[in-house]
Amino acid sequence: GESQTYEEVPQLARDELQILARIIERKEAVRLRQRNWVITAVSGLSIALFSKGVDVSSSEYAAVALATILIFWIMETVYQHVEDRAIQRSKTLEEILREGRSYDGPLISESLSPRSLKEQLTYVVKTFLVPRVASPYLALIVLVVVFALLA
Repeated sequence: GESQTYEEVPQLARDELQILARIIERKEAVRLRQRNWVITAVSGLSIALFSKGVDVSSSEYAAVALATILIFWIMETVYQHVEDRAIQRSKTLEEILREGRSYDGPLISESLSPRSLKEQLTYVVKTFLVPRVASPYLALIVLVVVFALLA
């Protein structure tokens, strides 16, 4: 079908797109805040490692820093699932509207909720090493290893 004009797009569809955009923005903000937290935590641990007044061994530093990085990495991967599902629903909705098909929504809760624990775990495993998610954590791991070797 032909694409619809703005006035022809159902108000519910426009509202759903706006809600999805806000969800995506919020999830992106949470992800960036989490990255700031893990960088702050690892920085604090690194300062403690090299401080004269703090008795922290290289192995203690590495264990705590790597555990912290791993926890935040897993949390980001879990939160990324909701953001990716919102992006996918937005794309689907845009295709429906562009192609002039009838609007099938709103489907926000259905499209953002994982179908099962197995689906969530499968997604986390697949997404764990995606560069967009993994790169800052891998960089932190390299820094922690280098600092532990230098201390």
